[in-house]
Amino acid sequence: MLSSLSRMRELVVLFFIVFIGGSILDYAEEKQPLRAVQTITLPNVQGYIDQMDADVEGKRLFVPTVESGSLEVVDLVAGKRVRSIPGFKTPAGAWYGCELNKLLVTSKGDGMVKVFREVSLDLIDSIKLEIDPNRIINDPRSGYLYAGYCGQDARFEFGRVGIIDA
Repeated sequence: MLSSLSRMRELVVLFFIVFIGGSILDYAEEKQPLRAVQTITLPNVQGYIDQMDADVEGKRLFVPTVESGSLEVVDLVAGKRVRSIPGFKTPAGAWYGCELNKLLVTSKGDGMVKVFREVSLDLIDSIKLEIDPNRIINDPRSGYLYAGYCGQDARFEFGRVGIIDA
């Protein structure tokens, strides 16, 4: 015979199974599975791409192309590349910050972060970090940007985080 506490636990578990299971089924009926909607070709891009970011309002996608050493700018409405920015040793991460009016791109091979003006994409600054910065994220409250380091190319024993005052 089950104690009243055990019986109550069974009822609570049963409630959650019915409630959550029903919610999942309702959601599945309303939503279709993910599906590919478009493929955009990047002519003359060799090898793989890395950490992308998007300008949602401007409908642009910023694509670092590691082996080609460029940042590709894609117009998401037109579905095509509209600009290629060369001159990166090993571009790895793009961060677009409309609140700062800037686009930052990390370059793993030389430890550089290049800073571009939001709309024109003119180069306005370069910041030297240690070798191997990758993805950049923003903390809008502190005003800092954080660049993660894999450390592999720099032969760090551990990963690191670079901090940039935006």
